[in-house]
Amino acid sequence: MIDPRALGVTGRTVRCTHCSHTWAQLPPEDAPRRVDLPPPDAMAPGPPPKALEPPSGFTGEAAPEARKPRRALSPALVGLLVLVVLGLLWYQREAVIARFPASAGIYAALGVTAGDPRTDLEFRKVGSSREDDNGHSTLVIEGEVVNVSKLAHDVPPLRITLQDAGKHALKSWTVVATNERLLPGASVPFRATVADPSDATVGAVVTFDWGND
Repeated sequence: MIDPRALGVTGRTVRCTHCSHTWAQLPPEDAPRRVDLPPPDAMAPGPPPKALEPPSGFTGEAAPEARKPRRALSPALVGLLVLVVLGLLWYQREAVIARFPASAGIYAALGVTAGDPRTDLEFRKVGSSREDDNGHSTLVIEGEVVNVSKLAHDVPPLRITLQDAGKHALKSWTVVATNERLLPGASVPFRATVADPSDATVGAVVTFDWGND
């Protein structure tokens, strides 16, 4: 019989009072355990830990710096940029419409004409000659239509009018130079013939037939 508290936390050597045998006796498992607290000085907070420094020879990327907030554009600069863009859209409207045909409706709604085929299409190398075919005279009128603008245009029918010495119309008819749109800077030739023209014919005039205009 022994008081368990006398064994301590780690046990101790005991001896039997009858046979004098000694052995190391541990405290019972349900015996309360002693908890030793550190002295008050050891519990005081110490200095903060130092930041870890990269080892020598470290080639890893450094942490990205915090992004600086972007400055907003001033109203004066925004206004200047708008004026520049509007100026480009105005002076380069033909190129804009050629690149984006759908924009032609926007320019038209603003009352801006991006191109006029009456001034953008021209006649060049217009001339006439006579050919004989088995005793029959044939008047040949030929030349070319040139697109001098930066926009593609439909080429209207060509009206050819034969005139006498008094510039009176003797005969008039239309011919089609092309059914395709004429690209900027491109040209298309035309040729018209008249078999057995009147002896009064001294000249021919070639114009665009703009319909009811």
